[in-house]
Parts: sequence; C-alpha cells; structure tokens
Amino acid sequence: MAILEPQLQSYIGGTNVIDNIIHKIRRAVRFIGSHTVVKARFRDYCRAQNKPGRMFVVDVKHRWNTTYLMPHQVKGYEQ
Repeated sequence: MAILEPQLQSYIGGTNVIDNIIHKIRRAVRFIGSHTVVKARFRDYCRAQNKPGRMFVVDVKHRWNTTYLMPHQVKGYEQ
C-alpha cells in the first residue's frame, strides 16, 4: 500500500481542485440565473464583449454528463 500512496494523494489532490472549480462554476451560474438584474447586466456584458448572450444550464450532481457539459458552456466567459 505504501507504493500507491503518492499516486493516491495526487489523485485526491486533483479531484479537490476539480471539485473547487465545479463548485465555483455552479455558484456563478445559479447566481446569474436567479437574479433578474444580474441577468440583464450579464446580457449587457455579452453585448459589450461581442459574445453570444446565453443562459447556462445548471448541472445535476448525479448526472455526469451535465457536470461534464457545464464547464464547456462557460468557457470564454471567465471574466
């Protein structure tokens, strides 16, 4: 078991990083989707940046495909 510990620790560390990123994306998507004023400002931001104004899908934690697609949807909207 001592042989596998470094690989296991790197795997656990990697999943923690991914979990933190997914959590931040979920919070941002829910925040934008739940406030009408924020939606309007987000649309204005998209127009100013010449990006398509869109609403993002909130993932369902027990369906891997929605969690997989969510980061791909927000790519390009990092600011």
